[in-house]
Amino acid sequence: MNKIFIIGIGFKPLEEKAKQCLRKSLFIVASPRLVKVFKKYDVYDEVKDMIVAIKKFNETIEFIQKNIKRGDISLLASGDPLFYGVAPKIIELFGEEMVEVFPDLSCVQKGLSLIKKSWNTLETVSFHGRSMNLNELIQKLSQKRMIAVLTDNQNSPKAIAEKLLSLNREYGKSLMYYVFERLGYEDEKVSIFESAEELIFRDFKEPNFLIIEKKAPLPYFDPNEYVPEHSSIIFGLKEEEIFHEKGMITKDEVRACIVHKLCPPKKGIVWDIGAGSGSVSLELAHLSQDLEIYAIEKGDTSLIEKNIDYFKLNNVKVIKGEAPECLKNLPNPVRVFIGGSGGRLSEILDYIGKLETLKIIVISAITMETLNIAMHMLEKEGFKVDATQVQATRFVRKHGKLFLQAQNPVIVVRGMR
Repeated sequence: MNKIFIIGIGFKPLEEKAKQCLRKSLFIVASPRLVKVFKKYDVYDEVKDMIVAIKKFNETIEFIQKNIKRGDISLLASGDPLFYGVAPKIIELFGEEMVEVFPDLSCVQKGLSLIKKSWNTLETVSFHGRSMNLNELIQKLSQKRMIAVLTDNQNSPKAIAEKLLSLNREYGKSLMYYVFERLGYEDEKVSIFESAEELIFRDFKEPNFLIIEKKAPLPYFDPNEYVPEHSSIIFGLKEEEIFHEKGMITKDEVRACIVHKLCPPKKGIVWDIGAGSGSVSLELAHLSQDLEIYAIEKGDTSLIEKNIDYFKLNNVKVIKGEAPECLKNLPNPVRVFIGGSGGRLSEILDYIGKLETLKIIVISAITMETLNIAMHMLEKEGFKVDATQVQATRFVRKHGKLFLQAQNPVIVVRGMR
């Protein structure tokens, strides 16, 4: 059996066994950022020809799935891969027997050592690649003296402080903020802020994270009185509002195109196959209470269920199972969106294409193989086919300046009849 070695880097030298695993791997997969970090390790020159730089986590998974039968694969991770890292997902997908983990220090361990604080009673909240859950944050702050918050470019230290201040200005005075920038790099930095008001005027280099320490009891917060921004919105949920992991979500601009292409009716049944975090299901469910959405996912469905609960939706049903087998006991749909097929797109389209009630199918494709299968199968089943490539470029502000940040292109294929 070939193995996946998940090796944490960033702070400590590698243990000898981890080096041996790297040397015998067919490929060493890492993000471009971690490739730069890895160059300082003594084993780099020996193994650099095996390195494959992949930026997106879902593309990393696809690469491993495609190549693991050929030989062992090492995956470089930041810090401790089991601490809000990639390891749990890799273990879930490939099984414990195929995976070995070699942890480094976590960023929180390193950060606490710099400010000389114990982490015996520390709680950690992750907003990295997830939506910002203020209820969870404030509840933990009420219970603990100190919490660590893992951030990303959307849920930055500045954004978190601004949200806390928007709830109650007292949160600015009752809490102390430690911001850790680029730990493990030559320009690592720790900044301490006595109030949120100081922090919100600062931008921070990435990667970064935040530790919040309670200086005084917090004012009372009733989560039932907190009205989220999305409560009055029928279309246009933002990625940061939806619980998801490691950027694995249909991006806002692509989601808007998908919903438009589906031409959702006021009433009827919609299947969302390969629902992931459920973002498309959530958008559709908000449009009409008379739409009945089936979110179908073969993997972990906890994120979908958490989103349904958070958005208080009663017209989304979660189906845990693999298509097309799990579809056969469901009521027939008028619309279907396929966001993931697990390599079984032909089988799925062969089955659903024969459903007489089905008028529109929409498929998102990121590879030419998926595009070719989708167009061929839809035409074979008698659908009129069109396709649109969506590639958005966003303006993002970093270090006080505006930059253009391109999103990955996605092809949205539609079949109508």
